[in-house]
Amino acid sequence: TPSFPILPSPSLPLPPSLLFHHAMGDDAMIIVTTDRPLAEAKVYDGRAFPLTYRPKDPKNCGAFLLADHIRKNKETIVKQVMEHGAVLFRGFDLRNPEEQATAILSLGLKSMPYVGGAAVRRKIVGEIIMTTNESPPSEPVPFHHEMAQTPNPPSHLAFMCQLPAKKGGATPILKSTAVYTYLKTKHPKFCDKLEKLGVRYVRVMPGEDDEKSAIGRSWRNTFNATTKEEAEAAMRKLGSTWEWLEGDCVKTITATVPAIRTDDRTGEKVLVRAH
Repeated sequence: TPSFPILPSPSLPLPPSLLFHHAMGDDAMIIVTTDRPLAEAKVYDGRAFPLTYRPKDPKNCGAFLLADHIRKNKETIVKQVMEHGAVLFRGFDLRNPEEQATAILSLGLKSMPYVGGAAVRRKIVGEIIMTTNESPPSEPVPFHHEMAQTPNPPSHLAFMCQLPAKKGGATPILKSTAVYTYLKTKHPKFCDKLEKLGVRYVRVMPGEDDEKSAIGRSWRNTFNATTKEEAEAAMRKLGSTWEWLEGDCVKTITATVPAIRTDDRTGEKVLVRAH
């Protein structure tokens, strides 16, 4: 069944979770149910993670109706994303990435280009919808924040499952504030050091995408560049240093970026890390 969660960022991409709270707005098409909790449900500070929406009428839950509902209630949804950590829409009839894009754009959030990321991805709908990762299932994708190695990572993320895997295939998510709390409690000195010093990321990028690697994005696609000069300009803008290597590869070291960030929207501290 097509579904997609919307996450605030910084936020790590535990499995889709529980639905818990009341419906929003006066639109009878969509309700929040509590009688079918997801097996992987989590609750933080009394709030479901994520809050889950299901259609009241499974036969009348197309993309147009969902997009219209989101548009009418976008301020509430964005607020609930921040309060719960994620909002999951489960069981709606989204048939293709274009319909996903329509639903996401109904939130009124500003899109941003994928510049500086490490994953090999294919663009599906402009700069809005991309495949998550082109590497084979054998390649693990550890918990991470989207584009944490850049100075200004995205504020929100959205995932869609159009064709569920026959086996496995879950997209786990983890609440970053809980990770920070665990680290601060168990390893306070290390946590303080991270907060004081920040982190830098070292990568060696190939000249062409390596789809065998979960972080095999080429420097050309990482920086939307066709020449080394264009790539250098993009790296300079990000505050990175670089060294060109044999075989059309480049070694990059990012500017120092925060490992512990305070989310201005909530005042909460979060641990932020890339791949």
